[in-house]
Amino acid sequence: MTYFTDFRFLTPEGIPQKTNSPLTPEVGEQLQLSLLFAHDPMPYFTADPQAIAYRQGLFRDMDDHPALAALIGEMGEQIGILEDLCRGESEDAAADNEACVRDLVLLTVYTRLIKSTHARLSEVPAKSACIKRLAEILTRITADIDFKALSDRLERISVDIEQIKSVTVGINLDAQLRPREAGVVAIGSEYYKSGEWIDKLLRLEFLKKDFTCIAPLTPLSKKLTAQEQQLLQNALNAALNKIMGQSLRRARGSSVRTLRAWCRDLLPLLPELTFLADARRLIAAWREAGVRVCYPKLREDGATSLRGLCNPHLLRTLRAEQIVTNSFTADRDRRAFVLTGPNSGGKTVYTVAVALCYLCAGLGMPIPAAEGELTPATNIMTHFPGLNANQYRIGRLEEECRHLAELKQALIPGTVLFMDETF
Repeated sequence: MTYFTDFRFLTPEGIPQKTNSPLTPEVGEQLQLSLLFAHDPMPYFTADPQAIAYRQGLFRDMDDHPALAALIGEMGEQIGILEDLCRGESEDAAADNEACVRDLVLLTVYTRLIKSTHARLSEVPAKSACIKRLAEILTRITADIDFKALSDRLERISVDIEQIKSVTVGINLDAQLRPREAGVVAIGSEYYKSGEWIDKLLRLEFLKKDFTCIAPLTPLSKKLTAQEQQLLQNALNAALNKIMGQSLRRARGSSVRTLRAWCRDLLPLLPELTFLADARRLIAAWREAGVRVCYPKLREDGATSLRGLCNPHLLRTLRAEQIVTNSFTADRDRRAFVLTGPNSGGKTVYTVAVALCYLCAGLGMPIPAAEGELTPATNIMTHFPGLNANQYRIGRLEEECRHLAELKQALIPGTVLFMDETF
């Protein structure tokens, strides 16, 4: 049984997951999204009002609770580690020591992530449906019998496997002081230190400590040749493989296949968490610069009204107080607009500002405007011929006609088309 199969941070329960976005790469290039987002946001664009409202609730929760925003960022980092550990590993991998240790690290990271996230979410009075649902899933996982058994098993490991620096091996002797049986006593996160008096003096450390040997440590490179060191290493590896292998496989447990499936169940969340971290960084940068942002009220009648509209690209050269804000209004009776004015008068800047509002609204983010009501666009199209002139090595007029013909074939109801200096 897996828990996160139907959960997504960006899509509410009951709405099918999208497989592709209607936006073309050309839209991202002409709106210069790479200057705003570290990763391409267009795969998450939607016109579904329910999905947009779901995301707005999540972003509002992160606005109200910085601890939640930090937690979501950490979740992305930890799931990224899980992805690295899962990459290239089959469920039927050979049960050697390396595979065992890898699985134990994987399961340790997973259990810590689940338990830590569950505990920290309980302290956040979130209101969004997304976070409430996430908290419910984590509660079910932490109550699962298999998860509890795994946690108990991993807690009995004395130190973090990721930080292994030394191994303590216990050897039982017979009456003639010959080795009779051996086992791993402890795995340490510290290196052993020499117990000889002169070494303690040089370290200025005279108290007895657990990681101090009763006899001095011998640097292998000074006492043995390279060949002898290799022989010793091979002998130690063979012995440790025999001694540790059984212990590691026992700690690994028989339920690892189920638990690895649980880990993989989290991996589809990573791209969404990456987008959320990216969007949060962008929103914080806008607010810090003094740009007003808002969550637009969603409408279904085709009307859009934006006030205090700002193009955030201007922040690369201007301060927020130097930027002239504008308004934009459209409805079913006023759906086509021609914007005129002198060269360098701000026509393109204004056009891109409106387009970015439609885009950010479709991502569920706040938009760069003081106030706004907006009918979500089913698609955003752009025709900025000045940015890719002679793309087809033909005359500009013919190029524009071809491009507009292609856009016409792709138009669907609810599309918002932005054109700049056409013909």
